[in-house]
Amino acid sequence: MIRLRLKAIIPSADFRKSEATLHDAFLRSRSYPGDLRKGECFLFLSKSGNQLLWFFTQVTRIEGYKGAEIKVYDSRRWRLTGGTWHPYMLANYAEKAGIDLVGIKRFEEIIDERRGKRR
Repeated sequence: MIRLRLKAIIPSADFRKSEATLHDAFLRSRSYPGDLRKGECFLFLSKSGNQLLWFFTQVTRIEGYKGAEIKVYDSRRWRLTGGTWHPYMLANYAEKAGIDLVGIKRFEEIIDERRGKRR
């Protein structure tokens, strides 16, 4: 499992586009919070609310053709069937994708706190 901090959530992303295209469009937007650092990610949400795209920090650089530098990113795309995403479930979704979201509580912890219980 990898530990990541969620840097931004991008709602209403057009999932007909590739991960790189979504990132490039976000990079040019006014709401872009700056480049990802090691251990950070962006979360793109589909307009319909049934897809999530975890876009991770640059994981490596490799030398390409004629010495050109190539950035390599990692991402995980999820499609939810039978429902749509909910913000309380972010840590739960991330865990299933192999991500430990730093500073984000699991759904069960949120509910326990609302009920006055502590784990």
